[in-house]
Amino acid sequence: MKKPMLVGKLTQWNICHCHICDIDARDGYSQYNAFETRWLCKRCTKKMKYKPSDKVYCIKWNRTLGKLQIVKGIVEAYSNNREMTYRISYANGEKSVDARENYIFSSKRECLKVAKKLGEVADDKLIRDTEVMKLQGRIYNEIKKFLDNDLAREFNIIGIDVTLENGYVNAMWKFEKGKRKKNDIKE
Repeated sequence: MKKPMLVGKLTQWNICHCHICDIDARDGYSQYNAFETRWLCKRCTKKMKYKPSDKVYCIKWNRTLGKLQIVKGIVEAYSNNREMTYRISYANGEKSVDARENYIFSSKRECLKVAKKLGEVADDKLIRDTEVMKLQGRIYNEIKKFLDNDLAREFNIIGIDVTLENGYVNAMWKFEKGKRKKNDIKE
């Protein structure tokens, strides 16, 4: 079975109750709303703080910086009733995560206020700097992989100079006379 619950229909009797208030659909509450894969009655759906496709700000722990970060996102779905969590997809293209309702806010100002009480908040310049450093690390690894290739050794390529000239990316190879050997790149 690919999807046990279809949108708009109840497929099994054991899931025909509201996920929050546990009202049974067989007791006359046949109007259910699909909130992704969780079933909610209309009353509980109206009580929820955030709805799908709401634009929100949430607090996220940035491991590389060791600080809190404020991220803009969109509510995808309701996730869990005990902790009141929602699935949020970040606007910067990162993967979707579950966030508790306590750490989700409708404005950036509110989010920043609570985040400052919890701990140190990373500013936007520092976050952008780490993103550039991650890109630089990826480029470095690709160039290292290329220079460690047999063809690069065969043609004695020792490097590359990349510049932006008149709107075009210009790459100039550096060659060395003599022979490159295997494992001549150190870790």
